[in-house]
Amino acid sequence: MMDIQSLMAQAQRVLGEMESKKKMFEEELSQITVTGTAGGGAVQISLSGNREVRLVKIDPDAVDKDKIELLEDLVYAALSDALKQASVASDSKMSELSEGLEIGGIDVSSIKDMLE
Repeated sequence: MMDIQSLMAQAQRVLGEMESKKKMFEEELSQITVTGTAGGGAVQISLSGNREVRLVKIDPDAVDKDKIELLEDLVYAALSDALKQASVASDSKMSELSEGLEIGGIDVSSIKDMLE
């Protein structure tokens, strides 16, 4: 059986490993690009994996001063689509953060799964 000091030392080591992995994953996320589209590609919005806008592209044929409301809806839909994709990419990368980490013989990822 582990004493409390050993358990605390192991927890600190695991937290240090998690911080290192988190920084690495954040860098990897910044390199990912996802693109949301709407209107059959008339509006495209690209984001990084950490949800920074990289590109907004609007097909000139989609611009009609009498249909600004439609264009606004398309921009909203494309942004929502891109954010959804960025969230999936981020969740996937961050789930790797706790893989294989143990504290006192307990797999940290199993604790995370129990809490969800």
